[in-house]
Amino acid sequence: MGILQIFVLIILVLVLGILLGRIASKLFYTHEAQQSEQRARAIIKDAKAAAAKIKRDKLTEAKEKFHRLK
Repeated sequence: MGILQIFVLIILVLVLGILLGRIASKLFYTHEAQQSEQRARAIIKDAKAAAAKIKRDKLTEAKEKFHRLK
């Protein structure tokens, strides 16, 4: 093998490594983004449920206080 062929082979391997690295990182970051979005949706869902419970409790408390004052 000549020096030119070795040089071309090295360049091809480097380009292939860079491409595979970019593909792998894109897949990794896409997966991470999806997981983060799922966690955010779960947090929002839990917060809405907690807010609804607090609202019901406060409404019940206000009604009881109203009936006591009546």
